[in-house]
Amino acid sequence: NGAKVLNTNVDLTIQPGAGLNTSGSNFGLTVGGDFVNSGIFTANGSSITITGNANPQSIAGFNITGNVSMTKSGGTATLTGNVNAAALTLNGAGTLNLGTGLSHTFTGTVTRTNGTLNVGTSTLDLSATPGPFSGAGGTFTANTGTVNYSGAGVQTIAGVTYLNLTTSGSGTKTLGANTIIANAGTLNLAGGTLAGGAFTLTMNSTSNITRSAGDMTVTPSGAGTYNVTYTGATKTSGTELAGTGLNNLTLNLTPAESLNLNASRTLAGTLTLTNGNLVIPSSA
Repeated sequence: NGAKVLNTNVDLTIQPGAGLNTSGSNFGLTVGGDFVNSGIFTANGSSITITGNANPQSIAGFNITGNVSMTKSGGTATLTGNVNAAALTLNGAGTLNLGTGLSHTFTGTVTRTNGTLNVGTSTLDLSATPGPFSGAGGTFTANTGTVNYSGAGVQTIAGVTYLNLTTSGSGTKTLGANTIIANAGTLNLAGGTLAGGAFTLTMNSTSNITRSAGDMTVTPSGAGTYNVTYTGATKTSGTELAGTGLNNLTLNLTPAESLNLNASRTLAGTLTLTNGNLVIPSSA
């Protein structure tokens, strides 16, 4: 009994019908090789450490209330299942890849000290308030994944380059440094208020803003062109239409709902009215 350490290239496999339970005293588990789970893994408050220099290294999904650490000295560990945990710390020279088409939720702080966090094609959901990200060490690679700031309250958004950035939940989400939405990327406003504070939001060419709920008070900047799409219920336009790179505007609201224009706006591209009403006040 006690914490278990499996060194580099030592795999851990839970066979079908078998189980591994570390939750009795919340023993920590350190994995230096592959972790394959075809049975039942019960960890509760145990901590999970991904270590070694195995390349590649595959890590099965897990659901814990403890913390996750990546301390690899080299190589790439790729998640192969959904992970739900408290905090995530990256403090090694290796890479943690969040995998393909997965959904990961961390309720604590993601601390970047060293190494690479690669979102892959997955979704990283961060609900901690006020700061779900801490530190700027190592490398953040957006890949084609999505980062969702979903907290029910004030959150600070890490100033990195995102392909897909979502704000949801409630409260104000404020940029913690200059932030970029990459070419063909999407800023999805699904809840809360996106604020700039002292920093800029750059929309690169052919990027998009989709607003279903919530709003924003930071004006998009940069030389790229971007498109805006409105969905959902009636709303009043905000600073999403104030950037100089505004190109196409699409209304695809719930039928009979409206977009109330709050000021005169200039489109470089096309206005598309798919569903809903565009209300232009006489002063606009």
